[in-house]
Amino acid sequence: GAIRGPLRVNPLSYLRRSRDPARTWTFHHYPPEPSLPLLLADTGSMRPAMDGNSTGLWIYNFSAENLTKGDIIHFFKDMKNRTTTIAHRIVDIGSDNNGWFARTKGDANPVPDDNKVRRKQIIGVLIGIIY
Repeated sequence: GAIRGPLRVNPLSYLRRSRDPARTWTFHHYPPEPSLPLLLADTGSMRPAMDGNSTGLWIYNFSAENLTKGDIIHFFKDMKNRTTTIAHRIVDIGSDNNGWFARTKGDANPVPDDNKVRRKQIIGVLIGIIY
C-alpha cells in the first residue's frame, strides 16, 4: 500500500537543546511559525522515558491517521489559550461527533489526562530520544 504522510525533511533540523537551568527543551519547526510555543518543562510526568537530561526528536509533518497507541505527542492543552503545551503518550484513540481524538497519559502519572486531544491541538510527534 501507499505510505501516507511521508517525512519530507530531516527531523534533526527541528531541534535545539536549551542550556538553561530550568531544564527545558527548545524545538524548532518548519515552516517557522512564531506563534507556536517552543518549550517543554521537565515536570517528571514522562519519566523514565524522558526527563530534563534527554533530548526529543520530533516531527511536525504527520497525519493523525498514522498515530497509534504508544506514540508520544506534543500538544496544546487548550486551543483557546495556546500557551501551555504537554508531551504525553497516546493511550487510546477514538472518534465522536467532533471527529478524531486521542486520550493521553504521562508515563509517571497514575491516571490518563482528563481531556480528549484533537488533531488541531497536536504540534508534533516524538520519533526518538537521545539520552
